[in-house]
Amino acid sequence: MNPTKAAIFARLQKEILSLQDIKKSVNNNAIDTTIGPLKNSFPGNTFPVGAIHEFIAAGREDAASTTGFIASILAPLMQNTGAVIWIGSVHSVFPPALKLFGLVPDKIIFINSQKETAMLWAMEEALKCEGLAAVIGEIKELSFTASRRLQLAVEQSRVTGFIIRTNPRTITTTACVTRWKITALS
Repeated sequence: MNPTKAAIFARLQKEILSLQDIKKSVNNNAIDTTIGPLKNSFPGNTFPVGAIHEFIAAGREDAASTTGFIASILAPLMQNTGAVIWIGSVHSVFPPALKLFGLVPDKIIFINSQKETAMLWAMEEALKCEGLAAVIGEIKELSFTASRRLQLAVEQSRVTGFIIRTNPRTITTTACVTRWKITALS
């Protein structure tokens, strides 16, 4: 790309991001999330912490890959801040395996509930706690209203939120800053 086009592209990208109310870095304490070349896709080449990220998984294999990806992002987040809360309907994570990603399993609090409304409530309340590094919710269905409530909570606390949606019935518009689809290698 020639310098003129690159300058125009950079200016347009900056204007679009400002219209979307996405700052260069959502959190002033930028961290190196070890996601390699993917970080170049984000504003300011920094993974947006202090925001909600949505992950869509088509099945168990994709959900496992997604969990590994999130764990690799959590490791640097947990170095500087507090604990992580992991909310789901079943205990799907084997805590000792998280050590492979550099996580301290003792700093992860697991909460299980069978009701999605209770999980969303717990996630929203946890996201309001400024002392946490992150909150992960394994929630199948997510409305725009629910995602907006979660995003508003993180804008106040600057806690990073991750939503893992395995086999959702519908994929609709959400207020999440990013939407990911991580697949397992065959």
